[in-house]
Parts: sequence; structure tokens; C-alpha cells
Amino acid sequence: MVGRLSLLVFLPGCATHHLWTDGKIAGFHEPAPQNHFEIYEMPARHDFLAVYDELRNSGRVRPRAYFVLQNERRTDMAKKPRFVDPANARNGVLVPMFVQNVMNPPAQRVYAVVSHQNFELYSSGSSLGTYDLPVYRDAVSTAEQIAITPLAVTIDATLVGSVAFLYLAAHGFFPCLR
Repeated sequence: MVGRLSLLVFLPGCATHHLWTDGKIAGFHEPAPQNHFEIYEMPARHDFLAVYDELRNSGRVRPRAYFVLQNERRTDMAKKPRFVDPANARNGVLVPMFVQNVMNPPAQRVYAVVSHQNFELYSSGSSLGTYDLPVYRDAVSTAEQIAITPLAVTIDATLVGSVAFLYLAAHGFFPCLR
């Protein structure tokens, strides 16, 4: 949080604006450029486990896993899915993945066609659906933004007041400063 406070002082312009503008201070999470995506069929759960590396706005990468069908509504709404331990993958069956649609589907029952941010699952050549990897805003960041807002407004007011004072002083509005 101290790092975020220091950003307010050094960001050019309105501190409050930068505090609430996406990507400046807000905590976003998205798949890492090299996300090591894998998907597992979890027959006992009638679901699929997506495992990938997530990039935080701090630059830190961490492994993540979530059940695709269970979290479909959350990921569609850009909300944080309910993550599980990536080690759960050992209870599943690795789904073969391809980077483009397959003319002759593999003999396997289930396969996936993947891109960087999403994937489409197929069963026996028929699409089961297209799913996005999670991109979401950190709820903790919103709480931090609310907590920091009074400081940001104070910084803005101080800067505006200082500029106004200097302008008025330069134009002789304060005779006592002559």
C-alpha cells in the first residue's frame, strides 16, 4: 500500500484521477504472456480444470487453477474465479490442445483449441463452448482505493491551491508579499 501511496505523489496531474483510472494503480490480474496453460478433464466433477500462470500488475507471476464450468459466469463477468490448488490437476486427464481448429479431430473424446486469452472445448468434434481465461480487477485494490481517496483529494487540493497562490502572488494580489 505504501508503494501505491508514493505513486500518487509522483504521477503527473490529478492524483484522484490516477487513483481511479484503470491500469495506473488498480490491481488487475490476467494470464501471463507465457501462461503455460493446460486443461484437465475432471470426470468425477463433470468439469474441467484450467491451470495457467497469472500476471499481477506488480509483475509477479503465480500459478492458478480453477474449475471452468463452475466459474463460467464469474469469468464472463470479469470477476475473480474461485481458485483451487493447481495440484488438483493430478486427479484429472490432460486434454490435448491445438492452436487452430482441427479438420480431422483426434481420436480422444475431448480436446481444446487455444489462444492466449481463451480456449474452446470440443467433444467428438462438437463445440462445448468458448471460455476466457480470467482477467479481473482485484477487490482488495478497490478497498485500498477507497481508503486512499481522501489523501488523493488532499494532494489535489494542495496542488491546485499552490498553483492558485503562485498565480495570484505573481499578479500582485497579495500586497503584503511585495
